[in-house]
Amino acid sequence: VSTQSTGSSGINAEYGEFPTFQHYFKQINLSNTTQIVMSGKEVVNKATNSQGNNYTAYSDGSYSYSNKSPDTGKTASTYYDTGKGHSFYKNNAGGYSYHENQNQGYRDYKSTK
Repeated sequence: VSTQSTGSSGINAEYGEFPTFQHYFKQINLSNTTQIVMSGKEVVNKATNSQGNNYTAYSDGSYSYSNKSPDTGKTASTYYDTGKGHSFYKNNAGGYSYHENQNQGYRDYKSTK
């Protein structure tokens, strides 16, 4: 996979402004429960390991995971793969994120600091 940096602007010609996880996730509050819902998708598999890292697979072939920092217990990184050639990664500790186009073989990096 080749890498392609777009500098700090994170502009991608195919998508315009750099997409973020917020473009794909919608939060819904129901009673005392908070659920993350993806439009038109159903959760087909969900798991949490002993370190508190989460994995979710969806009916359309996409999946996501989040990893916790063992030091702080906060989310250290998140990853979402569309299952259709695009993935999105955010590293909170490292201060960067990327969009990867697996079909064309490149990544666009963006500083999150």
